[in-house]
Amino acid sequence: MVEDEGSLAKAERLHVQAAGGTDALAAQLLASFGLKEAQSRKLLRRRASSLALRLVEDPYLLIEELPEVGFAAVDRWAKEALGIGASDPRRARAAILSLLKQSEEKGHAYLDLPALKRSAKSLTVEETTLESCLAALEEEGLVVCEEGRLYLAALHRAEVGVAFWIARRLAEAKVSAPWLAAQSDVRRKVSSSGDDTLSDEQRAAIEQAFGAPLTVITGSAGTGKTTTLRALVERCRLAQRSFVLAAPTGRAAKRLSEVSDHEARTLHRLLEWNPRTGRFGYNARRTLDAEMVIVDEASMVDLDLAYHLLQALPAYARLVLVGDAEQLSSVGAGRFFRDLVSSDCISVIRLTQVFRQAQESAIVRSAHAVLDAQMPPPSPPSEPQPGDFHHIRMQSAEEIHRRLPEVLDRLCQAYALHPRDGIQVLVALRRGPLGVEIINPLLRQHLNPSAEDAARSFYVGDKVMQTRNDYDLDVYNGEVGIVRACSPSTLVVDMEGREIHYSKTARRSLSLAYASTIHKAQGHEYPAVVILLGNLRMPLINRSLVYTALTRARRVAVLLASESALASAIQRAGDEVRNSELRTRLSRALEAPREPRALGERD
Repeated sequence: MVEDEGSLAKAERLHVQAAGGTDALAAQLLASFGLKEAQSRKLLRRRASSLALRLVEDPYLLIEELPEVGFAAVDRWAKEALGIGASDPRRARAAILSLLKQSEEKGHAYLDLPALKRSAKSLTVEETTLESCLAALEEEGLVVCEEGRLYLAALHRAEVGVAFWIARRLAEAKVSAPWLAAQSDVRRKVSSSGDDTLSDEQRAAIEQAFGAPLTVITGSAGTGKTTTLRALVERCRLAQRSFVLAAPTGRAAKRLSEVSDHEARTLHRLLEWNPRTGRFGYNARRTLDAEMVIVDEASMVDLDLAYHLLQALPAYARLVLVGDAEQLSSVGAGRFFRDLVSSDCISVIRLTQVFRQAQESAIVRSAHAVLDAQMPPPSPPSEPQPGDFHHIRMQSAEEIHRRLPEVLDRLCQAYALHPRDGIQVLVALRRGPLGVEIINPLLRQHLNPSAEDAARSFYVGDKVMQTRNDYDLDVYNGEVGIVRACSPSTLVVDMEGREIHYSKTARRSLSLAYASTIHKAQGHEYPAVVILLGNLRMPLINRSLVYTALTRARRVAVLLASESALASAIQRAGDEVRNSELRTRLSRALEAPREPRALGERD
């Protein structure tokens, strides 16, 4: 709906011009949105012939093409250039989809209808318009409304599909003759070899992995998850069962390869994600050729990725998920691993015994103290030891800015660490005095003196991180590398042994990584971490965050925080509230495991 006659005339003129379909007009319209040149070129390549007409007919379609543009920017242009009013159905439709997408980005699988109405009201979307647009979106299959819960269709399909797959596999659970023979053969070989290094919990985990279609293994720091994984891989070799190893991130996959002495891949690479088709190569119709699929760092697996993994498993395969349920939830939507661990429907192996070697680590002792809501005991003053933990009291961001270089230098000297490769600075936030946007330039100034111009994006020697999946380059969110060459036209980054050439457009997905958020560091391990909390006090600075940060360190962890801020953080339970119905669906599906209509509609 156009608000006035002047706007109507302007919109009609634009429509006539757009009907000509010229690239020049399309580029002009995109510039009006405030798009950067690279964004405009990307969109023009895909939609040049029809882009101008599409934008004039419904400018909000731009949000679907380029989600990073955001609702506010498009809404402002739609009102100023086309006179689209607040009650226009096109605007209401876009507002609903944008609000649901924002909810997903916060980790929620769905948004309650009352919450949607409140948010839509703040955008001046009338309730009657909202309801009619919701009905239309449901009819189009873009949104699912279920008992007052609103889902984007893909997330609803994922949640329903995960629950169905698990329920069906558990209901049909049978130990086939080959697996029974494998179990017996492994028991015999292990017994004859006199292997008594595993705890009863670890043995139970391996037994279940061979005997059940789904095995969930969880344990906090020092409880032997890595040892269990290594033993499970060896048992598969002994039993001559085919298996694959995977993890959510490149660095986690690399670590899994190292500890298991077997190739491990990211889940996207395992499932053969194709960026051009937007589909996985392995799916319900073409399943993986493996008898056991072992996934490490499973707490990082989001709901959508879990759905695609489960679909790609053959009927005879065993799935083993290993992770730490005490860590932060996945970046993507849902609480997949935590919901499985807390479900009463699934047999979960909990590793609780902290082994002696781990008990000697101050990092492990401190991490467990945090889980018990107690202040972590620092390492006593002595010669540097593996597993040291140090809490240095610092109140203000200014003090941390001033003393951080000194802390890094002392760490390098005491533990013989490389300042760039051996130490990772971890922060809680992106913005603010202790956010990555402030700390990264400060650290670059200290660690890469050749970077003379602070305003320039990257220099040779810079530590950088990929901030979103780039399927064309085969690099994924969270992967870290070092800039090896830099010119106006290209950027060459060594991503852990792979040389990646970034165009001017692709490098927008890179950021400096001298400091990283704790969320981005999940699934990674570093020789040393320095955690900056200062005097921060907010709900997201909680027990799970501190625990996750501490457990990223192998040799030494240093925490820069005030006593009161740390005490406040570890008193917050950290049970992240996320909208998820997976546990309820699992319980219902186990009672009646029949295939839902939504399953199988999309690979």
